[in-house]
Amino acid sequence: MVYNDTMGSLGRSLGPAARESERQEKDRQKRAMERSNAKYIHELDSYIRHITGLHHELIAPIDWKGLAGRPAPQPPEIDLQNSQRMRSQLAHHEPGFVEWLMGRGKQTRDALERALHIAKQRNHDDILVQLTPYHRQVAQWEREQATYHGVMQGDDAVLLSVIKSQQTLSKIHKLGRGLGFSVNGGLIHAVLSLHDQSIVPDFHLKYMPSGKLTELKMPREKSMRLYRAYAASATLKVASDLFRLVPADVLVVSCIAPCHVTESAYDEDWPVLSAAFKRDRFEQVDLPNIEALPALSRFKVAEAFHPTHGFGRIAPIIDIPARMAV
Repeated sequence: MVYNDTMGSLGRSLGPAARESERQEKDRQKRAMERSNAKYIHELDSYIRHITGLHHELIAPIDWKGLAGRPAPQPPEIDLQNSQRMRSQLAHHEPGFVEWLMGRGKQTRDALERALHIAKQRNHDDILVQLTPYHRQVAQWEREQATYHGVMQGDDAVLLSVIKSQQTLSKIHKLGRGLGFSVNGGLIHAVLSLHDQSIVPDFHLKYMPSGKLTELKMPREKSMRLYRAYAASATLKVASDLFRLVPADVLVVSCIAPCHVTESAYDEDWPVLSAAFKRDRFEQVDLPNIEALPALSRFKVAEAFHPTHGFGRIAPIIDIPARMAV
């Protein structure tokens, strides 16, 4: 009888504790799921903002006027006191009585001549050490000046060389599959190979009544709008970087991408977007704070876009060369 009462009392005390522990465990699981959902949503939103906001990031411009006014490097001051002091000692050396008496006059003069030779060699080595960086600076200054004059004169080869050596667009993997440049008569033409439509998500997230997230198929129209925004943003990014690298007044950016053509059963790479930009108008656009499509609409654009089919083949504003510098 005592045993049963004891077990009954124990069961009555453990019941509420077990239920409380179970409730706390469910709360912990719920909070963990909420954190996981929030992280997933944030990552997806951040990714979409990134691929449609490539143009928001601006690179530092090259100060061409500053290069023009940069003076030539000044040569270092060379210290020749050591060898000059030894040369003076040798020129004014006269054997003293003790040296004459001991027959050491010639030995002393030979020692001074050796010391002068060593001092000259040390000065020569020191001069080389000081002049080496100076010569490098002069060579760099001469290259900069030659580049400046070539750029200002619209030299096609120099412009292309600057673009190829300074641009980092090809390293941005979200920008596209490839990027090439041509310069003809001072007119810069950049051709960007866009990613295919898989770069944008084809799903969106929705909360279920249980609080869990599920992926639902994104409407085709929304997916195509995101892809068009990505293409516009990438186009603006290329133009923005080029205007900051070279003092061009006008440039053209064309994009190629897989698109459907009636004569083929498969998607093929064709020009799908081409835009001409003027510097004075481009600089009026607040790139870090504007969406890509409204910004691109301010310029001359050749484009064929369908809300559900996406981009179609176009004739670019200027012809795309068969070979381009990458």
